[in-house]
Amino acid sequence: RLILQISSVLQLLISANTQSSKSITSDHNNENLPKCYQNAYTKGRWIRDTTLKKSFYCCGWDEFDFRHDPEKCYNNTDYSHANLFLFKGSNDRLAHSGGHGCACDAKGSRNSTNPREQYTWKPDNCYLEPWNGKKFCDILGNRTVLIVGDSTLQQVAVTLINMISTWEGRCADQITFAKSYFLTFKKWGEKKKNIVEYVEDINPDIVIFSAGAHLHDFGDMYSVMENLRKLFPPMRANVLQNGHKNVSMVWKTQNPGHVTCDSFKEPQTHYTLAKPEMDNYCWNLHPTFDELSRNYSTIMNYEVSLIRIEYQYY
Repeated sequence: RLILQISSVLQLLISANTQSSKSITSDHNNENLPKCYQNAYTKGRWIRDTTLKKSFYCCGWDEFDFRHDPEKCYNNTDYSHANLFLFKGSNDRLAHSGGHGCACDAKGSRNSTNPREQYTWKPDNCYLEPWNGKKFCDILGNRTVLIVGDSTLQQVAVTLINMISTWEGRCADQITFAKSYFLTFKKWGEKKKNIVEYVEDINPDIVIFSAGAHLHDFGDMYSVMENLRKLFPPMRANVLQNGHKNVSMVWKTQNPGHVTCDSFKEPQTHYTLAKPEMDNYCWNLHPTFDELSRNYSTIMNYEVSLIRIEYQYY
């Protein structure tokens, strides 16, 4: 459900950077709370709503083979793992969530509503605009979004794409995902491009990027940020010099997680993330990684979008 909530946060984020933001209005009183802006939504609680229906049909190549349902799941000739390093959304077919993105649905049926999908985030001090695919496309206009990162960013991109098309939007083809585990240097099997090359080739209006799940200590993250610090100024200069757009850069904080997360069916408020020897993806370090990215944001002139609501463990 956290991944689904990110769609509402991205709607908030993009509306804050557009002249069309005034078109976002709400007839939902919600106890007369003001509408959420900036990062005010990060303090709150999960509320279960059993009336919530399935957000979208899950397509994948692992738990659910997309070829079993070609009417719903997008088939780009060979939708194998290797060909998902770079793809854009479709308004007519659902995108594929890799990295076991359908694992929770696999425990039941991908046609039925999973209990995890019936939780919604309620901020304490403001009202988070509910997701609306058509409204999102109205706000986005003719701009394009590039999402760059590892499999957690891929799942965010796929969720956004599928939430757009499932909820009556027609701009899913304006969202592109590019896979890059470390943003500035390459892991085995990756295509020969980093975030700078993707930006220069695709020429997006908005770039949402992140790294963390494949980094193992603070030094790894520091190396990534230092490389970005060196690459960003010439990238911005080259983009403008070549007549491209003045791109907006946004760092998305890490998806909160922990080991054996698929064994939980509801949010946990009293949970120890993991013992270090069990934590293959260094979930314990993600808040530290995000703090470092925030420190670099003023140096490199990018925004930080907080997805940190589950870091508030007791």
